[in-house]
Amino acid sequence: LLNERKVQVRIMLKVIVIFFEEYDLELPDFMNNDNKEFSNLEMLESKIKLKNIFKSAKGKSNIKEMVELDDKAEISEIIKLSKEIVNIENKISINKILSKADIKLKIMYLTENGNLKIKEVSVPAMTFIDIEGVKEDLLVDVNYKIKNLSLRLDQEKRNVVEIISEIEV
Repeated sequence: LLNERKVQVRIMLKVIVIFFEEYDLELPDFMNNDNKEFSNLEMLESKIKLKNIFKSAKGKSNIKEMVELDDKAEISEIIKLSKEIVNIENKISINKILSKADIKLKIMYLTENGNLKIKEVSVPAMTFIDIEGVKEDLLVDVNYKIKNLSLRLDQEKRNVVEIISEIEV
């Protein structure tokens, strides 16, 4: 061939893999050295020791808390409720995760004498999550979801609110 030139191509390939299940995997046929088209293919590989095990588990935490609002006047109506999950802490032991968080509630209410008031309350939530294979040196990511949050006015003391909620972790 006239003007024959050698061309060398190098590709750096970064692969990000997320594992949810463990099983054996075979390389595709074109990456096999027996293939004539790719006989000059040089495959550099490095073995990686993974510390993270991606597993998924759910836990539930039920909250039932009585909160006395600041004003001694009786509540006529709860106008607005905002909620936020803060201070998430996770402690890992063998096959278990202890997860704690605070549910920050902001309650806007109207008193019988027409005053508009706001009360901020922090309610603790805690749950144990069982995950096989979890150890202390692993990293965990825990997500909280507030479900079925309800406020009930105490019928005897009209300035006390009962907070009932289910937290999915």
